[in-house]
Amino acid sequence: MPKGLNVQRKAEGLHCLIDGLISNWVMYPKAMPAVNEAERLIGVFIEGLRHSPVKALPKRPAPVRRKAA
Repeated sequence: MPKGLNVQRKAEGLHCLIDGLISNWVMYPKAMPAVNEAERLIGVFIEGLRHSPVKALPKRPAPVRRKAA
């Protein structure tokens, strides 16, 4: 993987991909690609990480915490 790769963001992306595949499979089983196709899609995502340009992304703002009433 490239140095400087934002692993947290890439892990979130992979999680979203897998979550979306599972959601589609549960909601629309006939429209979902075969198991080997889902495996290929995940493989394409992971292969894409090897070629990801590394950019400095701004840090996320801190969450706003509200005081209890």
